[in-house]
Amino acid sequence: MHAAATKSVPTAKYNPFECVKTNVIGAMNLIDACIDKKVKRVVALSTDKASSPVNLYGATKLTSDKLFVAGNSYAGEHGTRFGVVRYGDVMGSRGSVIPFFLSLLVPTIIDACVVIHLGGLQMVRLSLNGALPE
Repeated sequence: MHAAATKSVPTAKYNPFECVKTNVIGAMNLIDACIDKKVKRVVALSTDKASSPVNLYGATKLTSDKLFVAGNSYAGEHGTRFGVVRYGDVMGSRGSVIPFFLSLLVPTIIDACVVIHLGGLQMVRLSLNGALPE
């Protein structure tokens, strides 16, 4: 699992060299190291900002994603497989699907909580609001 990155849009804006070194060159170094050490599988964590990027952070994450996907061809017969996972919707971020869902659905109010069913009833969706249970 690869989760290292410059992860802040403002940090990327004010430190573009470090952002490129970490998110792009770091991805290339990791791909080479994993192939050299015969790691079987590598999954890189990405971000919704890599989809249609509008800033350096998103552009470097998109580049990293493309490098990991290309790593499958680059590895050749070494057997290392690479994949990328982009985490889901981030509430309040650009491109959030929440306003779209709210415009389509009529929520049910239960015990002062708005309940919206998306997918099967067994599906679990988590909302991180900064508070952790004790």
